[in-house]
Amino acid sequence: MKIYDSLDLKIARYISEKRDEDWSMEGIFDSLRDGNAGLELRKDTIVEEENNTPITMEQFEELKSQFLTNLRGEVKSIASSIVKEEIEARRQLFLEENEQSQREQNASQILTQKRIEDKLKEEAERKWNNLPTEDKTRKVGTLFKRREEDIEKKRKFIESYVSENFERELRSTLKLNN
Repeated sequence: MKIYDSLDLKIARYISEKRDEDWSMEGIFDSLRDGNAGLELRKDTIVEEENNTPITMEQFEELKSQFLTNLRGEVKSIASSIVKEEIEARRQLFLEENEQSQREQNASQILTQKRIEDKLKEEAERKWNNLPTEDKTRKVGTLFKRREEDIEKKRKFIESYVSENFERELRSTLKLNN
């Protein structure tokens, strides 16, 4: 890869200005080579016309073959790079979509579990309320005996009911075979 410096930029501007003034490329290069442009050129940028020796057809074919081989190598390298980038982009997109899908699935599972537990708690509450008073209350007080709801017993009853019936309700909700 060629890295351009400020001299290259000045030369490019000079060429552009002269092209805008309808100069021929040959005239522009002659001006640059002769020093009329006011730019100090590097030796490797000047092409001497004396170097124009004819080449044989075999030499031409050899040069053409080398050029095509180099070109194929560059094209393969660029294509390989593009394919790798595309594969990585698609892999990243797949991972992001998969991650999003997993989050949605987790959220759905949590919501389903919460709905089932709430439903079972309501059922347990109804069953608790239908129990005889003696089963769901306790006697309190020493002088004035009275009965009040046994909150701890109710909590355990509801927890037990939810635990015992959760699998059944989950299968029913998800329409799974027993």
